[in-house]
Amino acid sequence: MVTLDKDAVRQFGREITMFFPDLVIMLRQVVADPRVPQSAKVEAAAALAYLVSPRNRLTNMIPVVGQLDDVAIVAFAFRRLVVGAGEPILREHWRGSDRGFQVLIGASSALASPAGALRKAKV
Repeated sequence: MVTLDKDAVRQFGREITMFFPDLVIMLRQVVADPRVPQSAKVEAAAALAYLVSPRNRLTNMIPVVGQLDDVAIVAFAFRRLVVGAGEPILREHWRGSDRGFQVLIGASSALASPAGALRKAKV
């Protein structure tokens, strides 16, 4: 069973929501970029649609858990974009802070490896 530090999860959720507008802009631009494979575009578009959907706003009313689904969706979609498009293309479209981009890279890497998720949770 994986045990996560609740304070670390809350802090991570706050960081994610602080750069949410930058993330939406990046996802929108990636979907329009001809260099990005179609499969990665579909996943990015699905993540974007979920994040801005009214149904997602309802789940966000649940403290912590409501934000965790956003974190998981964003991290998964971003990981697929890193694999499909490459980090340089994503960085080109990122308008937020370097810290925000590194948080996305870290979250997507942690999702790619259960051992990585455990290491991140213990930090």
